[in-house]
Amino acid sequence: LGSFAAVSAVAAASGAASSGATTPGGTTPGAVSAGTASQLTSLDAFRGVAKRQPVFALGFTVLLLAQAGVPLTSGFVAKFGVIRAAVSTESYVLAIVAMVSAVIAAYLYLRIMVSMWLAEPDSSASSPAVLTLPTRVVLVASVVITLVLGILPSFVLDLGDSLTALAR
Repeated sequence: LGSFAAVSAVAAASGAASSGATTPGGTTPGAVSAGTASQLTSLDAFRGVAKRQPVFALGFTVLLLAQAGVPLTSGFVAKFGVIRAAVSTESYVLAIVAMVSAVIAAYLYLRIMVSMWLAEPDSSASSPAVLTLPTRVVLVASVVITLVLGILPSFVLDLGDSLTALAR
């Protein structure tokens, strides 16, 4: 697990853990959920998405939960690794900052999920974007990878340690 701790520490220092690099699919769904560039920055773009595109909303919810670091997702494994690496190197301030940042981010992700699942669609909004086949494939692959890495992280971590040992 040594190489995982080193990679996690580098990810934390570079900010990758909060930018979407910790979970497959990072921000992919957000890019296809709204129409114009101005709508992409508004939470209103997600209002009622679950009623219009339930499969998309489910996939996006799984990826948001991973970003929040919920157990059984790859995001949890990544956040746990970052915090574990920080504590093992006695960087307690970094560990606390990572935990506080995760809580703040989880609040934002929860707001998006509530808007998607519980709010009524905006009547003035244009029709939802049609998900093309390649977009669907990427969304499904991202969700599957996120869940597999969250449920069976030891396989990937052991593979990483083996490859690191071979490179030495």
